[in-house]
This record gives sequence, C-alpha cells and structure tokens, in this order.
Amino acid sequence: MFIKEGWTVEDLTEDYGEDFFVRIFEQGTATPFGFFVQSKATNSMERYLSTDATHISYPVTTKHLEHWNRFWEPIVLVIFDANTGIVYWRIIQNWMEQQSEQRLNQLRKQTTASVRIPVKNVLDDAGVVKLRDMTVMRFNRFENEQEGANHLINCLKENIGLDISYDAQDGILVIPNGEFVSSPDGGASTIFFGKTLVMIEKTYGVRPYI
Repeated sequence: MFIKEGWTVEDLTEDYGEDFFVRIFEQGTATPFGFFVQSKATNSMERYLSTDATHISYPVTTKHLEHWNRFWEPIVLVIFDANTGIVYWRIIQNWMEQQSEQRLNQLRKQTTASVRIPVKNVLDDAGVVKLRDMTVMRFNRFENEQEGANHLINCLKENIGLDISYDAQDGILVIPNGEFVSSPDGGASTIFFGKTLVMIEKTYGVRPYI
C-alpha cells in the first residue's frame, strides 16, 4: 500500500520494536514527514475482536510502549488479517495520549497492554490519506513546540543570562539550580510543552500557563 503511493519503505536492521520506516513522498519528491511501523499478522482475528465488533485489542509490551512514547515520529501499529487480507492500523502515541495518567501508571506495572484499534481504521486508500494527514499534523505540532521553546530560551538567555536546556521529547525547560531568581513574592514559573503539558491537562483538567 505504501509503495503504491510512491512512498519509500526502509527495513530496519536493529530490532528495537520498529519493523520499518516509511518516508512520505509528494509527486515523487521526498517530504520531511515519515513514520515507523510495527507490523503484526494473525489468522485468528476473532481472538482480538471485541464482542460488539467495533475494535481490536492487540497485546503490546509496556516496555515497547514506553520506548515508543518518546518518539515524535508516529509509531504505527499495523495488524494484518491473513484470512480477509484487511489491514488495520493505529498510531501508538495517539492511543497513549487518550489514556488517563492513572491508567498509564497502572500499565507501567504490567508487562503487556492491549492497544485498541477501531475496526474502521482500515489501511485502504482513505486510510492512507488519514495516516498521512495525522503524520503531518504531529510533525507540525512538534515543530511549533520546538520553535516556541527555542524563542523562550533565547529570550531568557539574552535578558537573564541563564544557561537553559530543553528536553524536546518530554517538553520540559530545565533551569540549573541556583541560577533562577524568584519573584518578590517567592513564587517561580515552570514552563511545560508537549507530552508533559498534555499529561497535566488530562490529570488536573487545567491548562498551565507561564
């Protein structure tokens, strides 16, 4: 399906859980967008199908989930039904972002977790378009967060002289101990981006600002 779209598929020699990397092309030209694929196949899909036949629950090790959640490139779980030839898919990080922090804490105590894939997520022509759009959206979100963080870091360095580092994967600005001058009332500001911001919103139902 990906090759049919003119995209390139690169097999990964090291086994870290991702089977191959797909680079998206537009009219024969490579784009900066791409995603990793974890591919599975089964000839007994009924084992994973929900009783109401609305979704598939496929087991994935929590070690891999933690590993993949640190990627900004989408990790796409692909399930091939050998009996029907239908391919189902879901972006792992999107599934994880929909889980509550309490649920994620529970999963960390387990060795496996069941990732739910809606049966409507079929990798047909429409599914490929949707996957492309979601990949581009995720990359754009990452670039916007990077740009905002870099702008803030430059402002703080120029105006305060702080040597600040930024964890782009977790979305946290790190200010060295002893170098931050608190406000007169004793308060201080912490800046969150990306996954950490999403986690705070889900856990406390609020959006933190500077």
